[in-house]
Amino acid sequence: MRIVQLSEVQYFVKHTLKSKLQKDLCDLRILKESDVECCAYYHLRRLLKVDANWRVFARKFSPQTGYYTDLVIFHLKKAEIAIEIKWGKKGISKKDRKALASVRKHLGAKKTYFYCIMPDASPYKRLRQKKEVEKYRFLNGSLTSAMTPKRRLKNFRSSEESSAFDWRRAGGSGF
Repeated sequence: MRIVQLSEVQYFVKHTLKSKLQKDLCDLRILKESDVECCAYYHLRRLLKVDANWRVFARKFSPQTGYYTDLVIFHLKKAEIAIEIKWGKKGISKKDRKALASVRKHLGAKKTYFYCIMPDASPYKRLRQKKEVEKYRFLNGSLTSAMTPKRRLKNFRSSEESSAFDWRRAGGSGF
């Protein structure tokens, strides 16, 4: 059994997870916000499954904070990382920022991340001014698909056709 360090998880969430979600978005595995949460949960569980001390909770409600957080990563019953995910928003809302601050304050999370997924490469407004407390503990960014929605649909249809099984050549009726 391998021990997974906090710095390794933080690096994964900040860099590797972003590229994996970008690939999932281009491969049409992500079509709405809940798909992003599922893909992020999957990738995190694959990283953390080697160490039983890590837990990932999705849509975690905490009575201490009063908010639902999309993903919370715990190590030995202590919150370490919180991730909030939004689909197609132009920036972070006051409620989301307040929820992440509450997770830092009441649950003791060391880092909080805000990911905004933009399916059509529309402009995302990064948070320009951070509070002193947020300087190294709050990170926000966006993911966009390099393809336009029409191109994504065309790629989806072509991949659907290439993976279809030809029942006539196989000698069956298909039913």
